[in-house]
Amino acid sequence: MKSEEKLLANMVITKYGHFLKDHEIAHVKESVEDIIKNAHALRNVKLDNDIEPFSVFLPFAKTTEYDSGEIHNE
Repeated sequence: MKSEEKLLANMVITKYGHFLKDHEIAHVKESVEDIIKNAHALRNVKLDNDIEPFSVFLPFAKTTEYDSGEIHNE
């Protein structure tokens, strides 16, 4: 493990270690390594300033006594 991975894994283990068994702690360490690898991969992607963040729009229809709250295409 690299120093960054050790530091982050130790933070998790310090806070939640008393809830975890040995095999779960090992899984936490592996997960931290994977998260750091993914973060480094994302940082290496070069984006221009004109590229907007991807966003997902999910409309919400409040359920009333008159309908089920589903969106109807008419």
